[in-house]
Amino acid sequence: MNDSGSARQCFLVEWYQPDLVDSAVDTVIDRLSRVAAAARVNLLLTLISPSDETLFGVFAADSVDAVVAVCRQAGWHVDRITAGVRARIGATGT
Repeated sequence: MNDSGSARQCFLVEWYQPDLVDSAVDTVIDRLSRVAAAARVNLLLTLISPSDETLFGVFAADSVDAVVAVCRQAGWHVDRITAGVRARIGATGT
């Protein structure tokens, strides 16, 4: 999930939000995407776990500070952030 030839890495952001509803989450994701694009940060993936009242986002950026700034600008305080995450989505055939 890294851009080759750059120092970008992936960050897992967690937001704990009671009463997550799809319409509100869609609005937040749209806002995060717009702010991230303007800041040269990529929002790669979002996951919602309603039973845990948690929204997860995976961002690619040059620094943790850039991700935190994007989240703040979008109006969402980061509850937890983990640097250097990697993900593999889907299976590859052999």
